[in-house]
This record gives sequence, structure tokens and C-alpha cells, in this order.
Amino acid sequence: MKHLYLKFTLGLTLMSFASPILAKSSKKTTAFMSNVEGAVATAYRKRKELGNCVTPCTLPIAIKKLDLVDFSHPNYPDTYFVERNLEKIRKDAKGTEGPIEIYGRFGPSYSEAAIENDREMAERYASEYAAALAGGDAPAKVLKIRAPNRPFKQSRSGWCKLRFTVTKTGHTTHIEVIDCSDNAFASPAKRVLGYARFIPQVINGSFENQKDKELTFTTQFYDKSGKLVPPKREKS
Repeated sequence: MKHLYLKFTLGLTLMSFASPILAKSSKKTTAFMSNVEGAVATAYRKRKELGNCVTPCTLPIAIKKLDLVDFSHPNYPDTYFVERNLEKIRKDAKGTEGPIEIYGRFGPSYSEAAIENDREMAERYASEYAAALAGGDAPAKVLKIRAPNRPFKQSRSGWCKLRFTVTKTGHTTHIEVIDCSDNAFASPAKRVLGYARFIPQVINGSFENQKDKELTFTTQFYDKSGKLVPPKREKS
């Protein structure tokens, strides 16, 4: 009976130690999901690849160690949208158990891939939309955009000029490359433009699609001495 008591006590002790360890280890994993089969999720930190897997999958990487997640699929080149940004995912993950999920949504265009995630945009920028409608006819204007990442293994500045359509909802579609200093800058520029949001073109008091809008993205690179490294060729 004494041996049984000791065995039972030891079991409880091990379980009490194991529980926080298991909970802690589950937080050190990140799950990757997508709405199409066969998508590859790749995790990065400071431009260094930490690992990749085919969705749905899990990598032994804590969400706090990620600063970029890239989804790819042969049938949907560059047309994906991460449903929430990593900063918001990290914030929501505090105090939760189990692996954190990052979801990539693919679609035939950036706008269709992202449109389900933009419901709050109309509320957040309601005053800007109202002012645009009241201000008379005007072309589409940038509302939200960020600079593209420098392509991997690129040690010089670069630029890329794109042509696209701004829809009446402020999304971008039909993105085409007009010219780039180097082809490596095309994909980051297209991706950033896909995330961008515009105040749509205004005609006769209503929002309308605007075709053939053009925008040039420039990425600058400085060497160790702080000197700007010029692009392979200047803008034409």
C-alpha cells in the first residue's frame, strides 16, 4: 500500500510539472492554414528562412520569432492575403493555449483574395470617403500603402513601375508590370500594391472603377559606409 501511495504521489508530481511544460511548448509552435490545398507557407525572421511546410501544417516556431510569412501556390501566383497582420496575431495570442494559427487566403486576384478582410476599412475611413464624394470629380488617391521589401540577395537599389485598376471599392486588380530596374523587384512591388487601398475615382458624386492607373515603387539600399547603391539602371 505504501508503494502504491508513493507511485500515485509521484505521478501527480510529474503531471503538475508536465502541464506547464506542455502548455509552454504548444506556444512555441505556429499553425499555417489556407483556403486551397497544396499551398506552401514559409516563415522568415530578419530575411532568414526559418522553415516551410504545406498547409495545413505546423512548424516548431514561436509566433514572436516571425516577422514575415509568405504563402505560395502554383495556381495563384502572388495572389494571397494573410487574414491578419502578425502584430495583431501576436497581440491576440497572449494568454491563449495551443498553437497560433496564421491563415492565408488565395483568390484569382488580390482584391478577391482580400475583400473579406476589409469590412472594417469602410468604418475606419468613413470620413475620408465622405469627403471624397463631396469634393467633386477626382482620380483615385492612395489611402493605405506600404513600401515593398527589398528582394532577397539584392545588394542594390531598385524600382518597379506598375499599371493597375482601382475598383469602386478601393481595391487594386489587373496589376501589370510596365518596367523594372531588375525583375527581382517585380514580385515585392505587385504584392504591396495588392495590399494597398485607395479612395476610388469619383465621377458625378459616386465611386467608379479607374483603369490604367500607374505607380512606381522605389527601394533604396545603402552599403556599410552609408552610401546609396544605385539601381542596375535608372528609370526610363
